[in-house]
Amino acid sequence: MPLVGLNVNVFNVEAANHLQAIEKAEEMVDLDALLTRGTSQEFAEDIDCYCVDEVGDEEFTNTRWYEKDGVTPMGQPSHYLNLVKLTSGDVGLILDGKFVLTADPNFEPTKQVTQASSNLAAILGIELNIIEIDPPSNDDWNWDDVLILIYKPVLEQKFLLSN
Repeated sequence: MPLVGLNVNVFNVEAANHLQAIEKAEEMVDLDALLTRGTSQEFAEDIDCYCVDEVGDEEFTNTRWYEKDGVTPMGQPSHYLNLVKLTSGDVGLILDGKFVLTADPNFEPTKQVTQASSNLAAILGIELNIIEIDPPSNDDWNWDDVLILIYKPVLEQKFLLSN
């Protein structure tokens, strides 16, 4: 059985950021139905990567490719930096998948984390990705729970097509 790559374009995805666009696009497309309709094809439920284009970006300057986790930018040779903003007001700075600094607005200023994120991105010469999500649903959540929310395994993309 030959392995064949397939691109699936999803249009009219309204999202605040690339992570949200990827999640919404996955919800909008039934890949299993798309690939198996009237054929002997089989969807292997394996996604290799994501490409996000922004509407109106005719020069594709904001186009970004993401690893199969839907969060990690592809081709970023050394580091990736994320600023996590929870709807509860808590913020966290993640460098290479590990929390560096966090702040709870009830106990410390969150502006310091935001400023540190910008400064670190400038020092390293890398893009700062801002991720805005709801906090974990359990009352006694910790930042490891937030990492699970962000880096949860998503639908992986590799398609197995058989004759």
